[in-house]
Amino acid sequence: MSAIYPWQQEQWRLLKARNDKGRLPHALLLTGMDGMGKQQFASALAQALLCRYRDSEGFACGACPACERFQAGTHPDFLPVTPGDEGKAITVDMARAVSEFLVLRSHYEGSRIVILAPAEAMNVAAANSLLKTLEEPAPETLLILLASAPGALLATIRSRCQQIKFVLP
Repeated sequence: MSAIYPWQQEQWRLLKARNDKGRLPHALLLTGMDGMGKQQFASALAQALLCRYRDSEGFACGACPACERFQAGTHPDFLPVTPGDEGKAITVDMARAVSEFLVLRSHYEGSRIVILAPAEAMNVAAANSLLKTLEEPAPETLLILLASAPGALLATIRSRCQQIKFVLP
């Protein structure tokens, strides 16, 4: 069950191949204009990585207990982080919560995944706090940052993430 847009197939195949080889990085930075489907892609990736029965293309089955928990927003190994209100900042307390979440062990013997969007909404204190997590990642974790303006992020954060670009179809 494909949950990504047709113009995202190349990025999906790239990340699936890396995951199949056990070479998925600890941090991804998904970049591109607003409206490119980065959030949907990140959610599909997170669900697929948490799923027990992925299909041959790497997509989540959508029916296993892990997929049901993910779809209900109750999967204990997944944490979405967004500002409280439109136009507000991602605060240092939110960044600290990410760090605390990622150092815990997985509930289901898999990965722990965080989606942080929009990454450029982090204030300076939050960015510096998150930098510590990026410098010393816990095993079996994935931090996915979404950014429409990656240049607004600290260069040190960008350098510690593997960037995946989304371009207009």
